[in-house]
Amino acid sequence: MRAMPSFETNPFQLTGMDATVDRVLFAIQHNEPIAVYGDYDVDGVTATALLVDALNGLGANVRSYIPNRFDEGYGLNKDALDTLKAEVSNWSSPWTVASAHRTKRSTHRPSGWIS
Repeated sequence: MRAMPSFETNPFQLTGMDATVDRVLFAIQHNEPIAVYGDYDVDGVTATALLVDALNGLGANVRSYIPNRFDEGYGLNKDALDTLKAEVSNWSSPWTVASAHRTKRSTHRPSGWIS
């Protein structure tokens, strides 16, 4: 059995994907810190782990952050981003990538934000 999707799955169909790939490669080449902000549900943890592993494999200066479900709630929040920045004191402005976040959007956009 070989299931095939009934739609195009090329990620470069997403608006801004070319620019995003260029920006990630620039960050890696210039050893800019990259923070992968995940979520605490199963797809969020999985997406975060896969993205961190892939970026590590490309030589990125990367770390993950999974918010506390009870204290920080769902989705991006400024306090969690401030905590992430404070945890790594030499990261004056970490470039942040959010993984597996759905429809809730934060009004706070950290440096290097991908939306």
